[in-house]
Amino acid sequence: MTKYNLLDIKKFKKLAKDGEVADNVELRKTYNAEIKIVDSKKGIADFVISTEAVDRDGDTVSLDGWDLTNFKKNPVVLWAHDQSQLPVAKALDIKIENNKLVAKTEFTPADLYPFGDMVYRMVQQGFLNATSVGFLPQEFVFDDEKERKRGMDFTKAELLEYSIVPVPANPEALIEAKAKGINTQPLVDWAEQILDCPKDMKDFNLSLTKRQIEEIVKFAKVKDQTIVDLAENQKSVDQGLWDDTTKGGDDSVVAGGGDDSMIGSSSDDDDKVRVSGNEEKLEAGLAKLESLIDRLEGVVDVKSIQVAPTEKKEPEKVLFLRKS
Repeated sequence: MTKYNLLDIKKFKKLAKDGEVADNVELRKTYNAEIKIVDSKKGIADFVISTEAVDRDGDTVSLDGWDLTNFKKNPVVLWAHDQSQLPVAKALDIKIENNKLVAKTEFTPADLYPFGDMVYRMVQQGFLNATSVGFLPQEFVFDDEKERKRGMDFTKAELLEYSIVPVPANPEALIEAKAKGINTQPLVDWAEQILDCPKDMKDFNLSLTKRQIEEIVKFAKVKDQTIVDLAENQKSVDQGLWDDTTKGGDDSVVAGGGDDSMIGSSSDDDDKVRVSGNEEKLEAGLAKLESLIDRLEGVVDVKSIQVAPTEKKEPEKVLFLRKS
C-alpha cells in the first residue's frame, strides 16, 4: 500500500484553517459498528463502516462523497490499520444502503490465517465492535454551528481501507473472550512482534498506543484464567481450608484490570491460586473484580476469594482463590 502522511483530526483542522493541508494526508474515523453476521460458517458479516451522523469530533462524512473506486481494486480489511501484517478479511461488497456505508466482509479461515479467524470470532461474540476508516480528504468545509465546536463536513473522500479495531482497548474483554474458549494467542504473538520491533511505534501508524499493546500481552497471554467472586468470611482461612503453601505453576488467574490488576500462579494440585501485592492496589483490583464478575455471570463457574494477612511487616495481603 502507498504510505500517506497520517494526521490526527485536530492537527488537520489547524492546518486546514491556515490553508496548509498537503494532498497526501490520511485521516481516520472510528465508529461503533452495526454488525450483522451473515454466514457464521464462512465468517461473513455486514459492517456499517460510516454514516452521515455527526461524530465525536463534530464532523460528518457525506455518503455521496465517498470514492470507492481504488478500494474495490484491493478491498482488504486490516487489523488496527497495521499495514505490516496480512489482511484479516476482505470486502466482498461495499455500497450505500439505507443511508449507511455497508461492507460485506469475509474473514480468513483458521487454516489460512489464524489471526483473522480469531478476530472474526471476537466480532461474532461481541468482544470487538468498532471499525475505523482510513481515507483521503478531498473536499471539506468548516461548519458554523456552535454546538459542533468547529466541526468539519467532508463532502468528498477517497476510502483507503477500513480496519477492525479494539476501541476502547478493554482488558476485561480479553479475559471474557478467553473464558469463552477463544484462542487469543495470535493476538499475543502480534502484540509481542510489534513491541519487539526496533521501529518507533509511530512508524506503524496503528490505532493503538504502546501501553495498550502491552496490556494486550499482559491480559491475553494469561493461561486458564479463573474468575472468582468476593467472600468476606474469614472462617475458612482460620480453619485451614485456605493456606499459603502454593508455589506457583503454569496456570494463572487475573483479578481486575488495568494498572491495579493482580496476576498469580496456581499450585501443583490446581486447587488454589495465590495472589499477593500492595494492599492499596489489591483493594482497587478487588473492586474492579466485582464489576467483572457481574459481566461474566453464566460464563464461568464462580467460587470464592479469601483474604489473609501475610507475615511481612509492610502492608500486604495474600488472596487465596479456589479454582473453578
